[in-house]
Amino acid sequence: MAGAVLAAALATVPQSAAAQFHTVELTPTFGYLFGGKVGGSSGEYQIESDISYGGVLSFRVRSGGWVDLTYIRQDSEAYLQEFGNPARDKLFDLGTNYFFIGGRQEAPRQGPAIPFFNFNLGTTNLSPKDTSEYQSIWKFAFMAGVGAKWALGNRVMLNTQIRAIGTTLWGGTGFWCGFGGCSIGVSGNAMWQGEILAGLVIPLGR
Repeated sequence: MAGAVLAAALATVPQSAAAQFHTVELTPTFGYLFGGKVGGSSGEYQIESDISYGGVLSFRVRSGGWVDLTYIRQDSEAYLQEFGNPARDKLFDLGTNYFFIGGRQEAPRQGPAIPFFNFNLGTTNLSPKDTSEYQSIWKFAFMAGVGAKWALGNRVMLNTQIRAIGTTLWGGTGFWCGFGGCSIGVSGNAMWQGEILAGLVIPLGR
């Protein structure tokens, strides 16, 4: 009788309950990163919106608390919108890499979902492609996001979230400096981007 009661109780536990006790997560992600812009000496420099991909490696540090190591990649294009000119000029194809470390706090489960928020610090690498005129640059960056994890089965969950990314571009500094000097100077302090994404949460440890 006791065995039948225990079996019935276990049957009522959400399928993802086992995943709640793991200590490491790997989350490949795929999303859409909206373009950013920053004021410059010649006009406004713009990065086009495009798809993004990457991953998050997470380590549980306490109940509901995680340390996240995040990588994001976007392949896009950079444009110059000159002052007084309605047309844009393409500067180059651009590969952008983001590296972050931060914390994530999960809220109590709400039905099939576990809401969370996160905050991260790191760096943005803006790397022009197929050009010798401009060099790659590294800038300090920060990122904040909110989302939820959704149970898909016995262990795997779906992570959906929105993130805001700020890349610092201190006014008065050179931007994409080349061997001939800094031909691009920025006047803004930060470039802002938004991202929507989803990923499969794969538990790796206990």
